[in-house]
Amino acid sequence: MANLAVTELTSSCSTYKVVCSSLSTVLRTRQPLPFCFYNKWLLQDFHISKWSRRRCDSQLRRTNRGRSCVDQPVMEMVSVNRYGGYEKRERLVTAFRRYRSVSQSMENFSLGRAAVQSVNLEDFAFDEDEMEEVAIDFACLYLNASILFEVIPSEEMIFGLFSRLSKVLQNSFHWECVFGALIVLLQPSSRIAKAVSTAFVGMLLSTLNGEVPKSFTRHAVVLLSLVIGRAISISNESLSAEDRQCLINFQQKVLEVLLTGTPLSEELFVLSDAICWRFIGSGGPLCGGALWLEGLSKQLQLLTSGVLETLAVSQCAQLFCSSCLVTATPSASASYVMTEKAQQKLEQDPIVSHLYQRVPVHSLVDTVCVLSGLAVNKEARMRYRKYPLSLLQCLRDEHHERNTFFASLYKNDIETYACFTDILTELYNTGDDDLADIAGCVLNELMSSGMASPSC
Repeated sequence: MANLAVTELTSSCSTYKVVCSSLSTVLRTRQPLPFCFYNKWLLQDFHISKWSRRRCDSQLRRTNRGRSCVDQPVMEMVSVNRYGGYEKRERLVTAFRRYRSVSQSMENFSLGRAAVQSVNLEDFAFDEDEMEEVAIDFACLYLNASILFEVIPSEEMIFGLFSRLSKVLQNSFHWECVFGALIVLLQPSSRIAKAVSTAFVGMLLSTLNGEVPKSFTRHAVVLLSLVIGRAISISNESLSAEDRQCLINFQQKVLEVLLTGTPLSEELFVLSDAICWRFIGSGGPLCGGALWLEGLSKQLQLLTSGVLETLAVSQCAQLFCSSCLVTATPSASASYVMTEKAQQKLEQDPIVSHLYQRVPVHSLVDTVCVLSGLAVNKEARMRYRKYPLSLLQCLRDEHHERNTFFASLYKNDIETYACFTDILTELYNTGDDDLADIAGCVLNELMSSGMASPSC
């Protein structure tokens, strides 16, 4: 029995390693999911409501018709008068306003780039007579102008700016501006992504002390969750074990805050993304039995076919994968026997039915995402047999119709293809069922066509 337990533990560790590697690859290569509310932080037009905020000195007043309203002046962040006397600041905000609201011509774009490039770290300092908030406004404007005019800040600028912001950032709106810029700067393709991630993690742990401020709006919490996921993906290997664990613990608190209310369908994608990166960051199953996991599982169960109809297949595939990760049994010796409780936890039939009807339009990335969830969750693997079998059979049929099908998949995305063969190998080695059989058949066909990865 002891030898059997050791064998199962070794097998589980191998599975977790393969799944973590595969999920990391597909999440990095996948384009960011479209969020209907995301434009609020792209600073597309500073005349929208996001650029207005209620000031502490705002007073209720009566209009001519007797209706009450609150004075909400235009955000000072994009006001030239806000930076009176500072030539570089005035030039940047003028270029920003002109490009966003007058004309998006190449001339205005070039002027904006020049204005961003002229800013030095010293320009973020503030005098004794100057309000601290003015310097913070300018720092937030600079970060977003860097994105708008496609000027990547230097590593020295990032570390210096974040070091200063860590001492003064308090307002939720300012945090949202910073998070919105970080989401872009933390793209894996960015040459300063690792430096930005390191600076962000340092600022996060030193400023927020592992707690989500109560002053944060729900939008700020959503953005924070996205940024933490990106930071884990980039800094997972470079962070110390202590910092990595602190970041994972902090992410859990962010998820708990998001689950205090009923998440919007768009917010479920944020939660799904966070779950996947949390699994990757911790290198294995999530803490089973936690209330926040049960809450997330319940929210996924509430997805109706009407909501699913509005989503892309890739979005549904990631939701299915995260639901498998959420309900996976941490124990290496988990039984294949479905208990009543396990069946209740895995009531994701609407998602499965929706995906099953769309098997032919799954991309290779979608397939890897789905199979990764099933490789981790033995109960889901047993319960949802028809869907993955149909998914792999569809690939086989495509290959039989076109002998070059697997070769075309390989050429289009070598990294995802390697993950696909690794997941198939894991499914074949860790089960004795129909899914293992068809995974073995696909692997044999890959090998016979000379397209299997070396690990096979």
